Amino acid sequence: MSESFIPAVSTKSSQLEKKVEGFCLIIAPLLFAGSTFFWQDGEYGMEAAILIIFSMFLWIPSLTGLFSFKE
Repeated sequence: MSESFIPAVSTKSSQLEKKVEGFCLIIAPLLFAGSTFFWQDGEYGMEAAILIIFSMFLWIPSLTGLFSFKE
């Protein structure tokens, strides 16, 4: 039982990946919050929908980086 587990795939991320994840972690909620300023008569307009869609795409790398188990 003294053997240590070594994963088959390296879990170390590069500096570029960390910067992209951090950028997305900041920009995604800002776009989502900014979309509320484009409401039209209490509903999302076309501009707000586009901001939300871009926000959703940026949440993917930010949450992937946030919840990945890195050494």
